[in-house]
Amino acid sequence: MALIAGIDFGSALIKATSGGADFVNAAMIGEFNEGWSGMGADASWDTNACVHVGIDQQGQVYKQFFGELARMQSEVKRVLTKNGMIADIADVELAVKVALVVLGIKTKLIDESNPGVQEIDCIATVGVPVSTNVEKMKALSQALKGAKELILENDHTKQVVQVRLNITNCIVVYGPYGSYYTMMQEFNEATAVDAVVTDIGFGSAEILTLYEGRPNALASSSINDLSLETLANRIAQALQKQTGRIVRGVDLMRLLQEGKKTVIIGGENLDIGAMKKYYIEQIAKTLTDEIVTLVSRLPPDARIKYYIFTGDGVDLFWKDLESILYQKNLIQDINQTGHPKDYKISNARGFEQIARARFAKPAP
Repeated sequence: MALIAGIDFGSALIKATSGGADFVNAAMIGEFNEGWSGMGADASWDTNACVHVGIDQQGQVYKQFFGELARMQSEVKRVLTKNGMIADIADVELAVKVALVVLGIKTKLIDESNPGVQEIDCIATVGVPVSTNVEKMKALSQALKGAKELILENDHTKQVVQVRLNITNCIVVYGPYGSYYTMMQEFNEATAVDAVVTDIGFGSAEILTLYEGRPNALASSSINDLSLETLANRIAQALQKQTGRIVRGVDLMRLLQEGKKTVIIGGENLDIGAMKKYYIEQIAKTLTDEIVTLVSRLPPDARIKYYIFTGDGVDLFWKDLESILYQKNLIQDINQTGHPKDYKISNARGFEQIARARFAKPAP
């Protein structure tokens, strides 16, 4: 039985799905920290992924932390995406292998208690940021195909799995296309239509336009300063000016996602409701202006039928974006906008569906 997966590389996270199992982790790799062991009480593979990458001259295993473990404990780190595109192909390949192995463990295709070499066939669709050039996408697709080996250690439990991944089919596409594919099914569209997909992530906003169902790179863009991080940093700057205390945007991120309207600074409760509303409106207006500019680059006969929003920032920006689109007469009714039900991971789920539709073999 093959492992069929969808994997999405965002500005801050890698997200992957297979058969109901999810893998969400920080999109980074870091140096092994000899003095650290495990992520507290959490023994999951998600937060304790440690890759065996070789053996040094003294015969010691050379290791690297992956994802959340790297984010929390590595002194030297390498991000997987940068400036709206994938960074190093070899690092992204390693991340794909880690995601596939963890998904294999979660779906029971890989036995985590088996110390011997295990082998599984894999079929995947991988999404990358929209500013990644086509040649790099082709190179990544080529690098991912074939037999790949990975030794992965759970840094908490010290369990080690050795896996040979036979990646028989793999295509690389733009990240937001996964949500487009998902929404076309939800909209019951039998044929491809023109659409704009805006993915609001932690570190960037990805805008992908589709003309006759195909991504149009000239009318698509990754925008680094319109994101959840942008919102958090602007509120932090305003609070710092108001209180005279140091406030970091990263410390506000979770509060914003949870919908909180108050923060505690220096023991004082501060209402940030009005401030939050103002900056959301400003970012939404700028984001909509970017969408208009990109759509103007499409062929004259393009007719945008749907404006789709996805990503971790949807719950914060959705209503304002829909309202501004209506005010600008870009939509005539609310049925022209939408977001996937599971918008935080819908790109990966869409990619998994694409992989199943294109490559899954019918049952005999």
